[in-house]
Amino acid sequence: MSVFLLRLLVPLAAFFITISMPAIAEENKTSPQDNAKVRNIEEYKKDLESLDKTLDIDEFFRRLRRARESLVTDIPKLAEVVKNIEAQIADLQLSRQETEKILDRVNDVEREISADESFFQNSSEDISKQIELAKSNIDKLEEKLEELKNRKRMFRENKNILLVELNALKGTSDEAELSEDKKRMIKGFEQEVSYISERLTLMDDEIPQQENRLEQERRRVQILRDEQQAINDRRSDVARRKEETKSRKEKLMAQIPILDENISGAEKKLQMETDSLHLHENMLFEIDLKMSEKLTPETQKNDFKLWITAAFAGLVGAVIVGFFIVAWRDPEITRAIFAGDSGIQFITLFSLVIAIILFGITGILEGKELAALLGGISGYILGRGTSSHTLLGKSSDETASKGEKLGNEAPA
Repeated sequence: MSVFLLRLLVPLAAFFITISMPAIAEENKTSPQDNAKVRNIEEYKKDLESLDKTLDIDEFFRRLRRARESLVTDIPKLAEVVKNIEAQIADLQLSRQETEKILDRVNDVEREISADESFFQNSSEDISKQIELAKSNIDKLEEKLEELKNRKRMFRENKNILLVELNALKGTSDEAELSEDKKRMIKGFEQEVSYISERLTLMDDEIPQQENRLEQERRRVQILRDEQQAINDRRSDVARRKEETKSRKEKLMAQIPILDENISGAEKKLQMETDSLHLHENMLFEIDLKMSEKLTPETQKNDFKLWITAAFAGLVGAVIVGFFIVAWRDPEITRAIFAGDSGIQFITLFSLVIAIILFGITGILEGKELAALLGGISGYILGRGTSSHTLLGKSSDETASKGEKLGNEAPA
């Protein structure tokens, strides 16, 4: 049992040592820098290497500490500068957005003003046409009214003449003495007088109506003129608003290139300060890395050794516990192991193998020494296993021969 476990353990240990060496080398590598952030950091690294070679360790650390203190002081200042520039850019961009919004509103107002201007112009033209039409109606009404008055005056004169003639015919003699011709003439005059009286009555009604219509047209013209004056006032106000809007739009249009120029300048300044901040951060990183390399060069390797040691310790404990569990379950195996020196040899060899493996991991033993020791132990184990099988074979043959002799002597 012990020989089998040791045969399994030796190759396993060799495998762990084989895979652990590249892992240690990989742990000691430093991660590459981000080339996007590197500006003059390569030259700075070369300067650090040059100082490391030319100065003693104390002077080198004094300079590194001074440089680190300066960088630790400068980096927050640069970060604050970058933050302020970013805030400034944000304010400028916000101002530009607000300017564009105001400019959009000004364009909307300008379109509204153009619509109002067109509306008031059309309204003024319509009112002007209505005023001209009303004036034409007034002229026609005045002419008609004058014609009616002239006709009324003419009818009145004719009526008076007819009344004079009629009175003259009637006054010459009595009605009984009038001749038929005179009667017919009087009747005709009376009819004409009656017709003229009716016409005069109609004219007396028509003339006030025409005067009222004339007065309405005149009032309408006055109302239209007042409306036109109000529209003209509104047009003047619209024209004034149009000039103000145009002036404001020109000012806003002039502000946008200035804001763009300020944003561009601030972005360039931000890029410069950001590059400077990254450079300082990289310089601080290189200083910390250099100091860490000088102060704790074996930290990563020691951590790896610690984990590997813990893993092997756990493996040793598991194998030993398993060994005793197997021995405890079977009494024959217990007697076979602990009757002779097999048990102590197993534990001793197992502990030696684990110790040699740990010495190899920690670097106490070199590769050649480690290979020689493991080879010697492997040869010893294999030799012990072969001799054990040979002895067991011989003892079984002797037992068999003794048994045959006893069997032959028994009948005699």
